[in-house]
Amino acid sequence: MYLSSVLLGFVDIWGVERTASFCSQWGDVLQRIADMPQKAAASSAWTKPICIIDNAQPMISHDTQQLSRNIAQALEQLHTATQTQADSVAQLQASHTVKLSDFAQALQQFSDIMQQAQNNASDAILDVEDIHHLGAQGLQLLYTLDAWNLKLELDPQPTRAAILLLVAWMGRHHGEIEALEGVVNCLAEFANQTQDAALLTAVGDIVPDIMATAPAFIKQDLEKMNPGRPWLLLHINYAIIATRSYNEALMDTAFQTLVSHFPEEAQGFFREGMRQMDAVGYPDAVREVMQRYHTLCSSASSLH
Repeated sequence: MYLSSVLLGFVDIWGVERTASFCSQWGDVLQRIADMPQKAAASSAWTKPICIIDNAQPMISHDTQQLSRNIAQALEQLHTATQTQADSVAQLQASHTVKLSDFAQALQQFSDIMQQAQNNASDAILDVEDIHHLGAQGLQLLYTLDAWNLKLELDPQPTRAAILLLVAWMGRHHGEIEALEGVVNCLAEFANQTQDAALLTAVGDIVPDIMATAPAFIKQDLEKMNPGRPWLLLHINYAIIATRSYNEALMDTAFQTLVSHFPEEAQGFFREGMRQMDAVGYPDAVREVMQRYHTLCSSASSLH
């Protein structure tokens, strides 16, 4: 019954033909997850708020339930918008073939699937192909929600946090994402919206997992003439987030990663970083780490 309700929700979103293809790819995985003991009853109601979220809860953490909490918070915002922005929601729905209620139900069901997978040792039942398909479908739903947040002027942070946590989960389970642009943009946009050092540290901590989703052909960095290539920007953003977190250990890890993968671009980053140390007035400890890597890269450059 639970699996049937999940697939029914996806039919409403994707149509019969696409859902049939989806089922042929990993419907058996859904069944295995659905057959697990349910730790909590799943709710897909849309006539009332999904749940109440404690604003003190972190949006990024290693808690396996945080992804579902972020989705729940985003859906609660969307539900509130149906009541407070009825005209805007009506216009939004008129421009899409998908009903907002059907979309919300499908996303809630995806959240339920992820919660069960994480609660019940997904490593034991999901192979790499399963992780890829489950993550890809979830990302499509969350990217759609992110676009709707923008149009309805809703807080994008819970949705973007969910995207980052989903991608990090994929990385920890050897899943891959061939198009990194959306992930890189999401990471930058999420980080740019906060000044909280603890949250920036938490974001920085999951970036290596996010990097792990890059396929081998992206890691080969064949587009060296493109300064806006996502693989490079992901490393630059990692270093920026680490710097803004004031976390010296995170800075060391991020800077070492940048120098290892992009030694030439690292020189420019640390040169600009030193200018920022003066302009922004970073703490001395942060400045010392930046200075150390700036000196290291400058010395290496002079030897060539």
